Amino acid sequence: MMFMYLSFILTVMSIFIMAAYVAGVCIEIKGVPPSISATFFKLKHRFWFTATMWSVSLLLVYPIIMVSKPHTTIAAIIAMVGLFLVGAAPNFTDKHQRKIHITGATLSLIGSQIWVGLNLPLLLLAWSAYILYTIIAMSVQKQGSFTVRFLRTNPLFWIEILSLSTTYATIFIKLFE
Repeated sequence: MMFMYLSFILTVMSIFIMAAYVAGVCIEIKGVPPSISATFFKLKHRFWFTATMWSVSLLLVYPIIMVSKPHTTIAAIIAMVGLFLVGAAPNFTDKHQRKIHITGATLSLIGSQIWVGLNLPLLLLAWSAYILYTIIAMSVQKQGSFTVRFLRTNPLFWIEILSLSTTYATIFIKLFE
């Protein structure tokens, strides 16, 4: 029972940190950024990006381990390591950091969604909402090529948000089942 309370508190802290960071940047730039990673360049104090990615990933390690089905923890650990790497190499325009950043982002996205799929596969249906949103957002736009209209929907940002959301939702559902 104690692990449940601790896992709940750590997960809420992680959500709060990420939500505060993303909301703060969105308010500051008066809109949705192309990606969470792109917010690094909008910050006056850029260390906040690294601090956010590191704290979010570290806070989730214990809850994810505690709620994971047997033999699925490795996918979650890969996702958390990926998010940690994103924070370690935030400047994806720098040729040295770019490889680390993209590797970390890829590990985080794929690892988290494999973990979600292995632990609560129905939550992967949330991706259909993203696809529907993208189709509607693109169809409302009257000008621009397919690629331009797609990029205007800020796909990376919403993919990152959905990946985090399904991960958080899986933790909470598994905590209370």
